[in-house]
This record gives sequence, structure tokens and C-alpha cells, in this order.
Amino acid sequence: KLARFNGNWQMTHPDYMVPPEEIDSIPRTEPIYPLTQGLTSRVWNKALNAALEQTPTLPEWADASLQQQQKWPGWQAAINALHFRADSAADGSTGPVPDQRLRSEALRRLAYDELLAQQLSLMIVRERGRRRGGTALSGDGSLSAQVRAALPFTLTDSQEEAIDAVRSDMGRSQRMMRLIMGDVGSVIDGAQGDYDAILLDVDNGPDGVVREGNNSLYSASGLRAARRALTSGGVLAVWSAAPDPAFTRRLEKNGFAVEEIRVAARTNGKGPKHTIWFGVPN
Repeated sequence: KLARFNGNWQMTHPDYMVPPEEIDSIPRTEPIYPLTQGLTSRVWNKALNAALEQTPTLPEWADASLQQQQKWPGWQAAINALHFRADSAADGSTGPVPDQRLRSEALRRLAYDELLAQQLSLMIVRERGRRRGGTALSGDGSLSAQVRAALPFTLTDSQEEAIDAVRSDMGRSQRMMRLIMGDVGSVIDGAQGDYDAILLDVDNGPDGVVREGNNSLYSASGLRAARRALTSGGVLAVWSAAPDPAFTRRLEKNGFAVEEIRVAARTNGKGPKHTIWFGVPN
């Protein structure tokens, strides 16, 4: 802010005061971050600079051909570019280089890293589940023989192969995915820490159920049951055709940390916006 003092123009409370020969030490572009009471931009930027100086040099994990094709910077360079920091400018100054192209590439690189980390985490969780093992279920074939005898037709070769594959999987002491046909509310209510994720896409959402019996899924008791059914760190995801602030509050009151996002119904971004809640047990 410019103001006059003793007949001269001056800048009140400047962020930088340097002699003319050190003008290159002033950042060319200074990002603005959300602050809170008692935290100033100067303190924040000082802490951020210190943190960036401590970022370790890590071996590159991205595929070399993919990185070259996408023109991605390295991880450390991407972190610096994200915050408009750089080691040095082309003219030798030490201020940040406002290179929008590099920053755009850095954002894509970091988005890829986040997605890769999520996928690797899922692989680790699944591998741990396989190592825990499951219950082998093997019968003597007497019941299936009765079912076959009661059928008014002969099973095709493809049907026989499918049955053999299911019987083989059930006979292994290995955990596997299961498809259960039935009332999802009863399945959730009878579970205790059994699921890493529960996805509810029922009717039109909490405030637009077509079947009255589905109301219980979104009720306080239904949400508490879903919370019990989740493993530690599990996620409850609920789709809705429209926002519902009351449902958001209900999730929070029943033990979930909630993130609510709005997504376009179409891939081109047009059309109505849908709501998805992600809840993680507190």
C-alpha cells in the first residue's frame, strides 16, 4: 500500500527491504496461501522454504519412458514448481521462476504419484488379505448331484466349466471376492470389521429412495451398522442425485469423518451434478 509520509511516497510495512543491487533476491512470483489467525505470510513462507530445503533426494520411481513421453519433471523439481520455487533462474538469480508450463507438468506428475500410491496401497491391503487365508469349503458332491437331478435340462459344457471353477475356488484356503445376492442391509448389519469399503448406490440417494425399506440404510442405525462392518481405515461411499446437508450431519454424528464432493454426471462435464459422500470411521 502506497502512502505519503513527510511529503514523500512510501510503501507501508513492505514485505521486502533490500538495496538496489540485491533486487534479484525478491521473489518474482509469490504464491498466496490460506492463513489463519496469528499466521502471517512471512512466517508461512519461511517455514515452507525450510521444509522444501529438507525434501530428500529420492530415486525416481516413475517409468522412464512414461516420464519422457509426458515431459514430467522429477519429484523434487515438481514439489518446488508447485510452490513457484526453483533452484535458480536462467539469468542466475535465486528467485522463483514463474514457468506455467513447468508447473502444469508438475501438477500432472504429482497427480500421477498420488494415484500410483493409492493403487499400491490397495495392492498391499489385498496381499495382506490373501496372506491371512480363508476357509476351504469342500463337499462330497451329494447336494449338487440332487440339484443336477432336479434340473429339467442338461448343463452345457460352459456351465459345467463354471461350476468346476467355483468348486475349485471354494476348496482353497484363500480369501477371495464374493458376490452375495440378497438384502444389502442384512449383510451390512451382520458384519463386524469385514469390509475395506462399502459402496451404496441405492435409489436416488438418502433423500430420494424409491423403496421405503431402503430408508434404513441411510438412518442413524444403518450408518452405525456400516461403521461396525468396516475395517480400520475402511471407507463408506454413498452416491446421491442431489446434495443433502442433513445426511452429511447424520454421517458426522454417527462416527464418520466426511468428505462431500460434487461430480458431473457426464464425462464431458455437462448435465446434472451428483453428490458422493466418503466417510471414514473416526
